[in-house]
Amino acid sequence: TTKDGLTSNDVRAIVQGDDGQIWIGTSNGLNRFDGNRITNYYQGNKDGIKLNSNYGFELIKDINNILWLNDRSCLTRISLHQHTSKLLNQFQDLFKISPYKNGVILTSSSGVFTVEDSITNLNIAFEPYVTNKRTIDHYYGVVLDKKENIYLTSSIRVHKISQEGLPRRQASLQEKYYQKQTKKGITN
Repeated sequence: TTKDGLTSNDVRAIVQGDDGQIWIGTSNGLNRFDGNRITNYYQGNKDGIKLNSNYGFELIKDINNILWLNDRSCLTRISLHQHTSKLLNQFQDLFKISPYKNGVILTSSSGVFTVEDSITNLNIAFEPYVTNKRTIDHYYGVVLDKKENIYLTSSIRVHKISQEGLPRRQASLQEKYYQKQTKKGITN
């Protein structure tokens, strides 16, 4: 509770790191419990873990012990070893994130994307899923089975995609930014 040091009693997500520490996402910040005390992280922190917003809607940990925070408007990558973060705010309307290979797969109103990660480099591969030359409406959920088939929920049905079925086209951050700006009618 807030009496114990949490940023809010409105807890939205919880995950445990490999070191045993508990990370708690609330509607008013991120919290780390080391077994003895709670450390709070807020939007606007100058050092260490920086957040896009105080809303911790969803937290997952990948196989590299990286914490991924979905606040619905930004994906935040948090190194649990270094207690540092990187904001990936080029996504719109994030719905769901799920562990995927060395990172995460996420659904948003703009499509399905994979964010692959190594300990030192962050490589983002934008891969909107398109079928029959049309983008499926909004994707809301994503889950992988033991065979690494991907199941997506959308506004029209559940889609099953085999591992080999994901498009392999990769766009750079600059290209994605340009595409986003030209859709708004802004050109450079």
